[in-house]
Amino acid sequence: MKELLEELISDYNSNTDSDFVEKNRQLFRNKGNLLDASNKFAFLDYLASRGSDVFFLVFCEETNTKMDLDQAENYSSVMFTKIAESGLMPCNKVMQQRSSNSIIRFPDIIGEDCVDEYYSYMFEFAIKNGFICAVQELLSKDKEKRFINDDISCYEDLLNAQTDKLIERSVRNYYLTGEVEDSWENYVEGYHYTPDTSTKCVKNEDYFKTRGKEICKENLKSYKKSKLLSSKTTLEELNDFVDKYNWDDGFEIPYFIMKHKNCDLALRKKLYELGAGDCIDENTYKDTNKDPWKQFILELDEMIKKEEQ
Repeated sequence: MKELLEELISDYNSNTDSDFVEKNRQLFRNKGNLLDASNKFAFLDYLASRGSDVFFLVFCEETNTKMDLDQAENYSSVMFTKIAESGLMPCNKVMQQRSSNSIIRFPDIIGEDCVDEYYSYMFEFAIKNGFICAVQELLSKDKEKRFINDDISCYEDLLNAQTDKLIERSVRNYYLTGEVEDSWENYVEGYHYTPDTSTKCVKNEDYFKTRGKEICKENLKSYKKSKLLSSKTTLEELNDFVDKYNWDDGFEIPYFIMKHKNCDLALRKKLYELGAGDCIDENTYKDTNKDPWKQFILELDEMIKKEEQ
């Protein structure tokens, strides 16, 4: 039986023709079904160690191989970690889509009663490893049948550890609105913000200089005002935008408006009032980096006081 396993591995590696997918499918159907259970899993061990997620699923399908939740999670960890370490992720459109499809299809080889637990496990894995497509696909699945924890605090450490903040924004937006942002393709095509880790603001986890900057850019697109913060924007244009701004969209845009070179004292006072600045107690709140509203108001208040002197 060991010889048959080695022969299967050899034949699998030799399939390099243009129709290698179908040839491997036939190979698994013919020789794979001759293996006993232990050698079937030995071949799956081999595929997982190579990050061959597509053929892992094809083999299970052609040999009718099933597994329990622990096995599925262990194999997924090995296989998708290998993919994540390959350097092809996260900014590769094909790999993002392929890995997401494999994750979504994986429950086909486990019991129906384990599907939600598997998706929950892979949701955390996808966040940690930058699988933005899988994160958004799993959020879409969660809308159909809840499996993600109701408390976002369970994911705070994973979200805060992300270098690029689009995954974090997608998850937070889902918790706030119940809707899934369909933006992963923009992410892999290069429209994502990667902070300069050498700057002081990143080391201090300055929200508006890292994740807030990207959110500001995205929100301005929804207002069709992508160039609002350009140096040519006048005070009147900034003022008009503030008058029409929906504060439910956050403090990112107002923060960068208050920093704009053409923003004056009167507009900053208006931002302070509309942003409910009089509700904050700066004496009882020190760690502003974790709360965009408090950071926005405290910095704005400091700017106003300096200008009034």
